[in-house]
Amino acid sequence: MRERKARCPLRSRAQSLSEQEVPELNRQAAPQGPSDGDLLARTAAGDRLAFRLLHQRYEAYAFWLARRVLGSPADAEDAVQEAWVKVFSRANADVPSERVRAWLRTVVVRCCLDHQRRLSRVPDGDEPATDLAESGHGPGLRLDLERAVAALSGDLRTVVVLHDIEGLAHGEVAGLLHITAEASRSRLSRARRQLRRSLGRS
Repeated sequence: MRERKARCPLRSRAQSLSEQEVPELNRQAAPQGPSDGDLLARTAAGDRLAFRLLHQRYEAYAFWLARRVLGSPADAEDAVQEAWVKVFSRANADVPSERVRAWLRTVVVRCCLDHQRRLSRVPDGDEPATDLAESGHGPGLRLDLERAVAALSGDLRTVVVLHDIEGLAHGEVAGLLHITAEASRSRLSRARRQLRRSLGRS
């Protein structure tokens, strides 16, 4: 059973970061021809054409997710390249079509975390976020929030992306990051406090 999520204004604003992007990515990834599950199974069997089709469907989503988690387009490119290598070499033929996106998300996020560790960019989460607050509404506020999320430390930003933007429950976030659900809640709480400070809100 999925846990009930409390309403949070910052979560609603964080979700707005994806409203104009993710639906478009989902439309690009909409299956045409073979199902995602069929393509993944064929990829597992070494079918390079199936892998190219799967890559075409999800390359924009994979990069969008990695850029959100890492906060750097260059780092995102490196992590996504590694992720696609793993998709081809470790494809799971038993993943059903409706779970392929979640499976790919797991691969991408874990490659992002590995990339952070290699670059020694996983801080303890105690440093304050950069103050990026500006007055304004609409697109200006959305840009402020996007910058504030990018300024979070890696561990806090990842939880915000997975919980508030991707919509995962804390139990799912915990499983993906190899932490407890309570640690996920704690990181999200700290992230939201930092976002409020960055946006000039109490």
